[in-house]
Parts: sequence; C-alpha cells; structure tokens
Amino acid sequence: MPSSELGLLVLQGLRLAGFASPTDISTMYSLPLAEVDSELAAQEMQGHVVYRQGMATGWTLTASGRLEGERRLADELDRYGLKADIAGAYAAFKPVNTELLTVCSKWQVVDVELGLLNNHDNQAYDDEVQDELRRIHSAIIPIVDLLAESLDRLSIHGDRLRYALHRVNRGESAWFTGARIDSYHTVWFQMHEDLLATLGLERADETG
Repeated sequence: MPSSELGLLVLQGLRLAGFASPTDISTMYSLPLAEVDSELAAQEMQGHVVYRQGMATGWTLTASGRLEGERRLADELDRYGLKADIAGAYAAFKPVNTELLTVCSKWQVVDVELGLLNNHDNQAYDDEVQDELRRIHSAIIPIVDLLAESLDRLSIHGDRLRYALHRVNRGESAWFTGARIDSYHTVWFQMHEDLLATLGLERADETG
C-alpha cells in the first residue's frame, strides 16, 4: 500500500490533533521522534507550524500550514489514483457516522428534552448503549480496514478505535466520549476529519 511522506504526516497529524507535541505525532504515525522534531523545525521556518503555550500547548498549524497540508493531500491522491477508493469509503462512512453521533449523545445524556445527564448509575442503560457502540464498531471496522489497504497513513484509525473500545469494555467509561484522552469519540472525530481533509471537503459540506 502507498505510504505518505514525512512532511505530510506531520502536517496532517497536527490538523487532526489541533495541538500536539513531537511525541504525539511520533506515536500517532509510528515515526522516529528525531525525524518529527527535524520536520517541525523545517515547517516552522516555512511558516507552516508554530509552537503555542496557554490553555492548549503544543505545535499547531498556521493558516498557510493548513493550506500546504491540503495541497499535499490532493497531490497524494492524484499521484496514487486513490480518490475514487477514498470517496467510496467515505460514502459508506457517512451513515455510520450519524449512528455514532447518536449513540455518543445517548451515552452523555439520558433525556435530551429534560436535559438529564447520564451519571452512569443505571447499569442496564449503559449496557444497552455500549451494545450499540459495539454494533457500530463492527460496521465501521471493515470500512476502516479498506481505507488502510488503500493508504498506509489511514491504518492508524482502526487500531486506535479497537483500543478505545477495549478500554470501554473494561468498564472505563471515559474512553467512550472523554475529551482529554484518545476516547472512541475523539478517535472517530479525528478519523472523520482525516477523510474530509483527504478529499478536500469541509464539515459544512456535509450539512450544506
């Protein structure tokens, strides 16, 4: 399967994570840390990335870096002739994505109209929602595996989803929708962004 070049992986990793350390990018794509450090320094000199500190700390894309990443993604699809394959997988992904958003809402809120949050004191309810997540997982994994066969960098999502579900199955509820860890929802969100960026789409394109 085709492999992506280092510069694209670093830019795309930052796009998916928002803010990331060199270690985060190295871990995400199984890259040598020294090579990630060197690439970040090179991208910084070109004005494509910047290091920020504050509420969110780490390397992040600049506006020009986002555009450069999109250019490289488009070039990659053209070079390997993969647009039709990725577009087909994305079409299969969209209805499952709607189901995933629904089940995540159920995990967080018991009654939307009343605004009742799920405090996870009803094990029968949680078990039912987790069963729905497992069904969705079974539906998405074949799609993710097809993506991985098309392009090596897309293989990260299947492994990360499997690991997050493993933690949920162990009773660690934060791994369902937790925002500060690579929870199932976090990884899914990043996978969705990866597909959109790869195809040159925006989230507004889906609802517009």
